[in-house]
Amino acid sequence: MSWIRKWHRIGINLARRLATLLIFGIYDRRRAGAAAAVGALSPEREPPDHPQDAVMPVRVPGTPPPPGSIVIREGNRRPAADVMEEAEDDKDERFEAGHWDGKYQLSVFAGLPQPGEDLDMLPSRLFSPYRTVKFFRSATVEVLAEAGFTLVASPPDPYHYDVILGTKLTPEVVQAFDDCFAEARRNPLWQRKK
Repeated sequence: MSWIRKWHRIGINLARRLATLLIFGIYDRRRAGAAAAVGALSPEREPPDHPQDAVMPVRVPGTPPPPGSIVIREGNRRPAADVMEEAEDDKDERFEAGHWDGKYQLSVFAGLPQPGEDLDMLPSRLFSPYRTVKFFRSATVEVLAEAGFTLVASPPDPYHYDVILGTKLTPEVVQAFDDCFAEARRNPLWQRKK
């Protein structure tokens, strides 16, 4: 992997995290979520009028998503070599940051469907408003667990999780991971950028 590509990827990740923190005020929503969890909503904060204004979930890093959660991954099915490169890039980033724990992982988003929310509505909420995706693939937490994969929360993105692939990255591991997901669906809310 070239150093330009590595720095480009690091820059994109930093920009996403900064956008999450600055634009969407995750910190304030998490504080409000913690207060709501103990029944202590501040008097000056009214309940949201729209579901998209609801308090973001408060998650402890490393915790799994709730049972019954739908796991979604951006894009169409990709060749195993491309997915392995993605996992290697993630490893390199974590190694450089001093967070490499010897386990490969891949990025996914997961959450419980809300009442009245179908599979086609999930990407707009789980990927958050600043990320649009044309195609996505879905699975359940239980299907990934049966295949031997563990999901762990990866804040600050409220629905972001890492799937732990294990200590050895092989085409068979990537194939088993990919086989957990259904065929790609087009996101009905996707619109071409103008």
